[in-house]
Amino acid sequence: VKRFITLYNENRTYCFPSLHYGFIIGRTSSKYSGSSSNSTYYIPGYTSNWNFTLGAFVDLPIYSTACSFHIELYGKRNSLSLSSETNQKSGYAIILNNVSLSLPILVRYIRLQKDNSPFIEGGLVLSKTIVNKNSFYSFNTDSTITTIDKPIYSPILYNMNAGVSIGLGVISHINSKYAIVSELRYTTFFQNSAIINVDELSFNFGFEF
Repeated sequence: VKRFITLYNENRTYCFPSLHYGFIIGRTSSKYSGSSSNSTYYIPGYTSNWNFTLGAFVDLPIYSTACSFHIELYGKRNSLSLSSETNQKSGYAIILNNVSLSLPILVRYIRLQKDNSPFIEGGLVLSKTIVNKNSFYSFNTDSTITTIDKPIYSPILYNMNAGVSIGLGVISHINSKYAIVSELRYTTFFQNSAIINVDELSFNFGFEF
């Protein structure tokens, strides 16, 4: 109680635990990789795929502490095509085209400051793929003729995925109600051994009410 009286006298009411919400926009680098060298979908040299994310969040205080439950809902689209030769006459190609919705459920700790409050966070992420148009081809070359086998459509990416996420950032207070949020976050998803792995590095910006 003494702490909150001091904060009130210093006109720092933004430090009081309260419900916050807002929207986020970000830039995410999605890194795909074969789960193992024996995986059906193993292609060395996967590249990172950059995409935009857009969503909203709510921040629920945990009693009178500097911690909160930070819950988001955001969407993103991924598109990637990549091929690799296993030898001079054969190889594989993969095409990914999907749209997903993600639900991070994080615990955030904020170091409350007057102007800029740094924070760290971590928790679980659930992801639902609502558009899942992915295919995997194999091809063989004999002289000047290239034969492409029928694509394998599944399982490349699950429709439902779960993972863990950690991040850090800063909340820049405009006044007692509004703030700008900047964040760097890393997410990795749990995958079956027959599925390609997905890791994400996100740069997020948000406006908080």
